[in-house]
Amino acid sequence: MRVAWLISNHGWGHLSRSLVCLEALVGRGHAVAAVVAPEMAPTVASALPTVTVITGRLDRGYVFGAGGRGVDREASRALFAEALAGPEPALIEAVRAWAPDIVAADATPWASTLAEALGTPSVLVSNFSWDDQFDAMYAPSPEVDRLHEVVARTTLGLELPLGTGLPRIAERRRLPLVSRMPRGPVRLDGLGEGEAYVAWAFGRTAPRAQPLDALRAIAAYCRAHGLRLAIDAAVAAHADLGTEVVAVAPDAYWPDVLASARLVLTKAGYSSIAESLRGTGYVLGAGITGLPEERAMLAEVEASGYGLGIPWDVPAFTERMVEASRDLLARAPRTLEVARGELEAVAALEALAG
Repeated sequence: MRVAWLISNHGWGHLSRSLVCLEALVGRGHAVAAVVAPEMAPTVASALPTVTVITGRLDRGYVFGAGGRGVDREASRALFAEALAGPEPALIEAVRAWAPDIVAADATPWASTLAEALGTPSVLVSNFSWDDQFDAMYAPSPEVDRLHEVVARTTLGLELPLGTGLPRIAERRRLPLVSRMPRGPVRLDGLGEGEAYVAWAFGRTAPRAQPLDALRAIAAYCRAHGLRLAIDAAVAAHADLGTEVVAVAPDAYWPDVLASARLVLTKAGYSSIAESLRGTGYVLGAGITGLPEERAMLAEVEASGYGLGIPWDVPAFTERMVEASRDLLARAPRTLEVARGELEAVAALEALAG
């Protein structure tokens, strides 16, 4: 089977979970072409050397608001127009020359457009679709209706947990989590074997755009209760947290850090939450956009007993983060999530290809 896989250029979380699926496809002996923005190409080539890399302009989602909070609706209009325009002719021809049997995508609505141009089935493997995000920002409008129609033409939707799903695709099925898996016990300088700790994990969000007041309050709470706080070294230095925290090096394997923590404090991003759920700790998610995917994600975290979610713009955000941390740290360990959604995704693609 030959699968061309499009990856949305809105944050590295899309690439992270897509690589998990691509690795599973390669492991089954299938040929894969990763269709990505140029800046993602080196990461794909390094992680999966046998995968063909096709580069071009991919959809870029939306623009975050000032300070990394909320959405800049006016600045996002240009990206919405890109999503509506679809793939450029050069990208279509590059994928056509590779001759896939199936066009799959992480979240981009272009899977159906590209597949129709090539005469193949199309598949979305995601916890959400961009048309729902843009619906919340710009509906009602004819442009949003057009994007809904593009997504609805997708042959098959494989819905991941932690999101809105893919309700506009007629044929769809629910999958378990897709995420990078822990490789073993965490190894961090300054952290004793089996020592309890809390992890602060806001991904690639710039330190200045993270909720630093809440971070300092959580660090103080951990000190007062004999808990270590594991945090990216650059963020720890920016927030002036001193030497009492466990600084996580830039090359650390974060799935190990997240899965071994008693509590993970993170923004409401799919990858960090999914990787945290591979352990027995809890998640405290901070909502930053208020868009449908995020709201659904935080609601599912709470309904499933995975943890709690707090919108960033609520009154007394810092105090609520500390209170929620106290609540979650008092709970008994939860059952870790072991099901591998990427394996079911590969099986679904194989069935579709016949």
